[in-house]
Parts: sequence; structure tokens; C-alpha cells
Amino acid sequence: MNQNLHFNNSNSFYPQLSGSPSKYSYLPNQFLSEIQYFHDKNKNLFNNLFGNIEIHYTDHFDSTFEKETQSLFGKTPFLAFSFSKFTKQPFEKLLIQKQTDQSLTIDTTFHPSTSQAPVPQYETQKGEETQESEETQESEETQKGEEGQKNEKIKNENYVVEVFSFCSEKHCIIISSVKNDTQGNQTENKQYKDPGNVFLGFLSKYQQERRIPILWSTTQPSFDESRKEKNFSDIIFENNHQIRDEINAFYFEEAFNFTSFQTFSYYIFSIICFKIRRFYFPSSLFENSSFFECFRGYEYGSTQKYKYSFNHTDFLFLRLLGVGSTSTTSLYIHIPTFYLFAIKKMKKSEYHFKLIERERSFYEQFSHPFIVNYYGSLNYSEDEVFFILEFMSEGTL
Repeated sequence: MNQNLHFNNSNSFYPQLSGSPSKYSYLPNQFLSEIQYFHDKNKNLFNNLFGNIEIHYTDHFDSTFEKETQSLFGKTPFLAFSFSKFTKQPFEKLLIQKQTDQSLTIDTTFHPSTSQAPVPQYETQKGEETQESEETQESEETQKGEEGQKNEKIKNENYVVEVFSFCSEKHCIIISSVKNDTQGNQTENKQYKDPGNVFLGFLSKYQQERRIPILWSTTQPSFDESRKEKNFSDIIFENNHQIRDEINAFYFEEAFNFTSFQTFSYYIFSIICFKIRRFYFPSSLFENSSFFECFRGYEYGSTQKYKYSFNHTDFLFLRLLGVGSTSTTSLYIHIPTFYLFAIKKMKKSEYHFKLIERERSFYEQFSHPFIVNYYGSLNYSEDEVFFILEFMSEGTL
């Protein structure tokens, strides 16, 4: 049985054996080592970002993967997709395995020797044996020279690495392909099928059958640039500035954590996108909708059972929601819970003081299905007050 990496919320991640033989395989070692280091360095962010997600990897994809991939996607209400492309020289340490049954290995320590004519040190009585020995040595040196030229040619060739990542409710799938950029349409191997194109073909068929949205979570390269490289025309992607703004805000706020790890950029955008945009879908569509219930009972009003002590450092800005004459409302993610809130900011001034207190009193005393829930306020600034409100993903009334 193959081993898939499983993450949970118990401050650890562990290898989990799948119940039946899997077409997917181990993550490359550098993926694993970077994930482990990230986990040890920032457990809170790690557990919320990777929590309840199994990561699956393959460096090839064909029709035999389709049934298992459909099973992994399950009944997920949407998919988050990311795509990255870069160039590597094979004598450098590749982070992704080559698109073959064997890993790409190149002996970088090999240096072709200079052919030199043998210098006889003495005359032997067996001339024929001497001549045969000289011919053998010359043949070996010629062969080494040819191998050296071939090896040198390989070193000078660039390899294009493409990585596709899809995140669903419980699984993140990473598919990579590596090919020589001088091969063009792979004329040397007409049987070769680009795993990326094969997967996109499967995905197009899957989307038509399930009729689910697929969110474009890659910010660089852009959707238009990527479409020139791959055949995305048969897939309907949701690609809007709100999605890009939210992903960019989260990624760059945590850039120090992410950019320290080279492999994270290959798949982290799809995971970020799914964890944020899941709040834009009805809870009934998820197998596990408990993330919607994080603050049930904490809202002010007749249903309040608990109070939550918020810290302003636990919030991460995602995007602006709206601007009024006396306030600004923005979307934030609460890092300890990965819950989305709308935070209303109001200026403290003599003119606004009564307005602020009146609004606070209203939030604390009244609750109604047609009024957004109020969870508390932040007063860490001398000039501003922040009201923490329920986020309504479908917009304002």
C-alpha cells in the first residue's frame, strides 16, 4: 500500500496508509522536510491551514488515475486550482521527479578526460598484445569522450517543470511533469502523453459531470498568461479580483513563512483558496461543516452562551468590503480558528463618540435573523474602535 501524508489538528502530522493500493505515491523528500520544518516552526498556522487535508502526489497521470481521483474529490462543492511553471537544469537538485519511471539522475562529478596518445615506456616482446592493449585504451577513451560530450549536452539543456495542484474538502492533489524544453512536441517519443494535459482532460469531463465551480487560485502567472501555455479552454474557471485579493493578502502577510520554503509555492495557493472560499458556499454542501460553527454561542444577544477574548494580532486583513461616511468595513480571517469576520472600523472623535456608543449598545442588546451577529470589539487603538461582525458572503442587503 502507498503512503499518503495526512495532517490533522492535533499539533502533528503523520503518514497514513490508504485502505487500498493507491496510484498516488510519496511526496518528494524536499516537500516532506519543508512541511515538517514549517509544522515545528508555526504549529498554529500549520494546523489551521493543513488541518484535515491529505496530500497526494504523482509525477504522471493517465486514465488509470481517474477512478481514484474522483473518489478523493468525493462530494466537494468546489475545487481550488493552482498552476506553476518553471525551468530547471537537471544537474541542479530537482525538487520534482522527472516524468519517467526512474528519477532523473545525472552524474555532476563526471569530467571527460582529454584523449592523449599512450606513451610507451618500454618495448615489449609481445607486439600484438601491446597493439591490442593500445587499441582497447584508445577505444575506452573515445567512449569516455563521447559520454562526456553527451553528459555536457544534457547539462546545458533546460527542463520545464509544470505543477498542478487541486484542493478539495479533504484532499490536495499535486501532479508534476518534467520535460526537456528542446523536445518540442516530444517527437522522439510519440507515445508520450503530457500528464498535465491528460489531467486537464479528465478535469474538464469531471466538471461537466458534477457541474461544480473550479476556482483559479494562481496569482503568478496570471490566468491569461497560463492559458497561452496550457489548454484550459475546456474548463470553466472562476477567476475574479476578489479571489486574487484574498489569496494575495494572506500569502504576502505570511510571506516569511511561505517564501522560506521553495516547494510551498507549487501547491499552497490552492489550499489557501479553499480554506478561505469555503465560507462562500452553503454549509449543507460539505461533509464536515463544523468550521461554520466555530463561534456558535459567542454572538451577542439572547442566544449568547460564551464570550470570546479577541486579540488584534490574531486577525489578518483580506480585502475591503465597503466604505461609509463614518466607517470602513473589511474582511479579516481569524488565524487561531480560520474563521472569517467582517470588521467595522470607526474613528474615535468627539463627533463620533455618541454614534459609536449607540451602535455598540444596539449590537449588544439586539439579535435577529435579519441582523448580522456581533461578537465583540477591539480597542487597541487610541484613534479607532473595531466592531467584530458576522461576515455575509453574498454581500450587503
